[in-house]
Amino acid sequence: MNGKEAKSPQHRQERPKVSRLYKKSSNDGRLTIFLPRRELCIDGVTGRVADLEGVVLVSHALTEDPDVKVNIQITLELRYGRDDEELMGLQFSNEMIIANQQIYPCVVKQEGGVIKQPCEMHGCKAIPFRLELGSSLPPTIRLKPTRMYKGSPIGTTYTVTVYPSENPADNHLPNKSSMINMVIWVSESFPEIVDVKPIAVLHKINKVFNGEVKVQAVLDKSVYENGEPLSVHISMELRPPRKIKYIGVSVIQAVDVAMFASGFFKNEVALREELDLGLQTGFSKVYKLVPQYRAGKHWVAIKDWGTIVSKDDSQQLAASVLVQERSLFIIRIMYFVQVRVRISGVRKVLEMKLPFLLSPKTSVV
Repeated sequence: MNGKEAKSPQHRQERPKVSRLYKKSSNDGRLTIFLPRRELCIDGVTGRVADLEGVVLVSHALTEDPDVKVNIQITLELRYGRDDEELMGLQFSNEMIIANQQIYPCVVKQEGGVIKQPCEMHGCKAIPFRLELGSSLPPTIRLKPTRMYKGSPIGTTYTVTVYPSENPADNHLPNKSSMINMVIWVSESFPEIVDVKPIAVLHKINKVFNGEVKVQAVLDKSVYENGEPLSVHISMELRPPRKIKYIGVSVIQAVDVAMFASGFFKNEVALREELDLGLQTGFSKVYKLVPQYRAGKHWVAIKDWGTIVSKDDSQQLAASVLVQERSLFIIRIMYFVQVRVRISGVRKVLEMKLPFLLSPKTSVV
């Protein structure tokens, strides 16, 4: 025995495999950050956001100054208006610092009798870091305006900032040439969801004329992936026979920006219509719809891609948001199918709603 016991496989900490690194340096070249990933995931069960890990290279020009300290922070920004409409000091954005940590001079850690210190490479010090973001954070959502817009992105944005400072009590950021800003993305992973077919039934009886109208709408499942077609089965029982004047099946995206009271709006992202189907006693048909980006009256919530994709893929709709915690920075996304039927002899248009979830990746049982 050499005094060192090998760790069992159960106690070994598995490190995620890294196939690529994201690198960015400050304009003056004195700071460089390396990130193994820029997309963090919200756990669907606990709601906790994955930790941000990486390495910062600090040049000799900074380390030789004993008064200089290097800090890293993560800020969350919610922009709920166009920056080209900001006038007279009016600003349509709010920011919040969710994590802040001094990484140099760093605290020397001791684990298992071994003192861990920063590594030195070519006159630079490589400092690993790990930031805990906690929970109750909103996922990254991008809102696309109806008119052409090339300003700051509208929606929620996470930014990692690395900067040097000489006075720890000074909260002001230094010159932009000596700091690093890198955008990261936070996405939500869905828990295991029991797949139950959404169903809506509308039943009207007229006892005076011995009439009956029954309309039923059923979705084939409750969770869909982006780009997957929806199958809506509509059936009717009409007694006595009636004319079906109109059937409209649409997919609605509901967006709720929690920052202001009037921030709730709806977008039609798919539509199928039929007119004058004649006199019917019974009706049954399946309508296929594919939700996709469509410019309309309001802003459409789309997925904020963390990687380079084609122009068509960049218009994918944002996934449903399941985060339940209250936050002024959250943008909630909901989807439902709306069925509208107009029948002769019935004054009002018959309407039904079938909610469902839209997710890029999900586990269904």
